[in-house]
Amino acid sequence: MLKGVSVNSLELFINLAKNISLLLAIAFIFEFIRPRLRQLPPLSQQVLQGVVFGVFGLLIMLSPTRISDDFMIDGRSVIVAIAGAFGGGIPVVLAGIIMGSLRVAMGGGGVVAGLIGIATAAGLGYGFRLLRLRYGTPVTMRSLLILGLLTATAISILILAAAGPVLARAVVLPYFAIVPTGIMLLGWLLMYQQRQFEMEEALRDSEERYRSVITTMTEGVIVHDSNGIVTTCNASAERILGIKADHMIGSSLDDLRNWQIFNQDGSPVSENDIPPTIVLRTGLAPAETVMGFSKPDGSVCWVLINSRPLMKPTCDMPYAVVTTLTDMTQYISAQEALTGERDLLRTLIDSTPDYIFIKDAAGRFVISNEAHAKAVNLETDMLVGRTAFDMFPAELAEQFHADDLELIENGQPLFNLERTTIDSKGKQKTVLTTKVPLKGRDGQITGLVGISRDITERKLLERQTLELKAERERLRVIQRFIGDISHDFRTPLSIINNSLYLLGKVTDDERRLAQAEKIGAQVSRMDDMLDDLLRMEYLSREDTPLALKPMDINVLVLGVMTAYESVAMQKQHQLRLKADEDIPILMIDDEQVQQALASIVENAMHYTPPNGNIDIVTSLYDNEARIEVRDNGVGIADDDLPHIFEYFYRADEARSTRTGRSGLGLAIAKRIVESHGGKIEVESTLEAGSCFRIVLPLTTQRETALQRSIV
Repeated sequence: MLKGVSVNSLELFINLAKNISLLLAIAFIFEFIRPRLRQLPPLSQQVLQGVVFGVFGLLIMLSPTRISDDFMIDGRSVIVAIAGAFGGGIPVVLAGIIMGSLRVAMGGGGVVAGLIGIATAAGLGYGFRLLRLRYGTPVTMRSLLILGLLTATAISILILAAAGPVLARAVVLPYFAIVPTGIMLLGWLLMYQQRQFEMEEALRDSEERYRSVITTMTEGVIVHDSNGIVTTCNASAERILGIKADHMIGSSLDDLRNWQIFNQDGSPVSENDIPPTIVLRTGLAPAETVMGFSKPDGSVCWVLINSRPLMKPTCDMPYAVVTTLTDMTQYISAQEALTGERDLLRTLIDSTPDYIFIKDAAGRFVISNEAHAKAVNLETDMLVGRTAFDMFPAELAEQFHADDLELIENGQPLFNLERTTIDSKGKQKTVLTTKVPLKGRDGQITGLVGISRDITERKLLERQTLELKAERERLRVIQRFIGDISHDFRTPLSIINNSLYLLGKVTDDERRLAQAEKIGAQVSRMDDMLDDLLRMEYLSREDTPLALKPMDINVLVLGVMTAYESVAMQKQHQLRLKADEDIPILMIDDEQVQQALASIVENAMHYTPPNGNIDIVTSLYDNEARIEVRDNGVGIADDDLPHIFEYFYRADEARSTRTGRSGLGLAIAKRIVESHGGKIEVESTLEAGSCFRIVLPLTTQRETALQRSIV
C-alpha cells in the first residue's frame, strides 16, 4: 500500500506539474488579453476578467488527476486564489461560479469537497487582496508564498476530512510543492505583467502629455534623427516656417540649402553652420542662434534657434536632435524700428545747436548730445557718468546741482532758467535752461531731461539794443536840452538886448535905472539856470560823493520853511508844518536834501494861487521817514504826471516862461532823493492840488545800490 501510495504521489506530482505548465501558458495568454480589457469600462473589465479566469480554470479542470473514483485534484485552487488576489470580488466570484458549475457537471462523491475547495481558495485570495489594499503593502514573492502555503494547507485539510488519511498523505507532499509554486509563479508573472502594463501606460501618458505640450507650444519643435532626417514637427513649426508638416517630415538637412537661410547681417548661412548640423557633427548644443528664413510666400521670418542632442548612455554622439524655434519676426521688426527711431532721434538731437542732456537722480549724465559734449570739450561717451562738479568750476556746479535738487524734490519742471556757464575755452556764456523730471513706470522721479540754449549773442544784442535805445534817449534829451536851453537863454538875452538898446536911447536917469534893473534880473535868471545845469551835471555823475552826517529831519524841514517865509508872504500863501517827533536821526547829505525839498516847495508856490495853503508834514511809516508837501493849487493833469521829473519838462510852458523856471528843479530833487536810496512819489488832482512825498530809508549809513562814498 505504501508503495502504491508512493507511486501515486509521483504520478500526482507529475500531473500537477503539468497543470503548472498550463497555468504559465495561461498567464502569457492573459498578458495578450489584458491590454484589450483595459479599453473597456471598469465593471466590464471585472466581469470579463472573471470570465477569463473561469475559462482558464475550465481548461485546467478538463485535464484533472484522479486520486479515487470520487476525488480528483488539479490547479483550479491556484487559478481561483490568483483571481481573488489580483482580480477582486467580481472576477473571483464569476471564476468560482464557472469552475464550480463544471465540477458539479463532472459529478462524483467529491463534488461538495470540490466546491468547498474552490470557495476556500477564493476566500483566501480575496482576503489577501483586502489586507494588501488596507495596509498598502505591495505584492512580493514572500506574500505570494504565504498565500500558496495557506491555500495548500486549506485544501490538504479539506482532502483529509473528505477522502481520509490515505489519500491525504498521497496528496499533501506534491500539493505543498506545486500549489505555492504555482501561485508564486503565476502571481509573479501577473505582477510583472501588471507592472509592465503600468509602465507602458505611464509611458504612453507621458508621451501623450509631452505630445500635447509640444502641440500646444508657441515655439516650433523639429526632431531630426542621426542622419539629419526630420522625423516630427509641431504645428507651431509649420506656422513659423510657413512649410507644411508633410513637406518637412522626411526632408534632410541637405534640403535646408533650398530654404534660403541667412544671418542678421544678411549673409547666407552655410550648411555646416546650421545648429542641428553642428549638434550631429560635434555633439555640442549651440544656443540662442538668430537666423532668417525666406518663406515660400516670399516673406521673411526671424527665428531664435536652440538645438539639443538626444544621447544614449553608451554612445558619445546623439541619436537625434531636438530643435526649438521661437518666432522673433515681430521682435526683430520692432527692434529695427526702434533702432531707426533711436538713430533718427540721435541725429536730431546731435544736429541741434541746443545743449540736450539727461541726468539720473544722482546728477550723473546719462545721455548728452554733441553740442553739449563739445561745450565741455569732451566726447559724448566720455561725458556719461560724470557730474557737473567734474566739468565746471565749483560755483557754477553748485548752481546747476541746486536746480537739479529743487526739481527732484518738488517734481515740478523748471522753465527758462537764465544761467551762466563756460565753454570749452573757458569763455563765459549765458544759457537759457529748461529742466523737466524724468519718471519711471512707478511714477517715481528717476532723473531729469534738460535743454539749454546759448543766448550769449542774444544777450549781447539785447544789451546793445538797450545801449542804443539809451543813446537815442540821451540824444533826444540833448536835442531837447539844446532846444530848451536855447529858448530859456534866448528870452533873457532878448530882454537884455532890448534893455541895452533902450538904455542907449533914454536920457532920463530913472528910466535908465529901470532898464538896468531889468538887465540885472535877467542876468540873475541866467545865473540860476546855469547853477541848475551845473548841479544836474554834478548829480548825474556815478561817483558823486555825499557828505553824510547825522541830521534831524524836522530841523531840516524847519530851515526850508524859514527860508521861504518871506516868499510865502509875498504870494499870500499859508505855509504850515506838522512834524512827527518820533522820527530818528538820519544819516543824510543835509545840503542836498534841503535843496530837493526847496525845489518841491518852490514848485508848490509857483503853482498855488494867492491865499492858497502849503502844508509840510513829516511822518514815520514802515521803517521809512516821509516828508510830504501838500498844496491846493492848480494840480497836474494825468497826461503830464508821468513826465514831471523829466529834464526841462513844463506842464504849463507859458507860465514857466513867465516865472523864469528852468524845468530842472523836480529832476534835481528826484536825483538827490534817489542818491540817498529813497524815492519821490506824487499824487495830484487837477484844480484840487498836489502832494509830493519824499521817502527816505532809516539807515545809519549809506548802503544803497549806488554805494556812494562818505565824504
